[in-house]
Amino acid sequence: MNVYIQHTSSHALYSAKGWVKTILEADAFENTLTALNHCIRENLRDVQIRVAAQGECGHDTIFSVTNFPDRSKAPAMT
Repeated sequence: MNVYIQHTSSHALYSAKGWVKTILEADAFENTLTALNHCIRENLRDVQIRVAAQGECGHDTIFSVTNFPDRSKAPAMT
């Protein structure tokens, strides 16, 4: 499971070095709760937690930070 923090409007991904465009540059988190705790601790706004697709399922799961554990599906990131 690959878990990322994503800006809701720009779709940029979180990195300690700044917002980036690819998962190769982004910081991955151990799980959704670790990512959620990071969002709260760092007071990140307008973000969502994105669990990247594994295998052939074809979609990612997006978790709301403000209404956790609300979630939706999205096309897989490439």
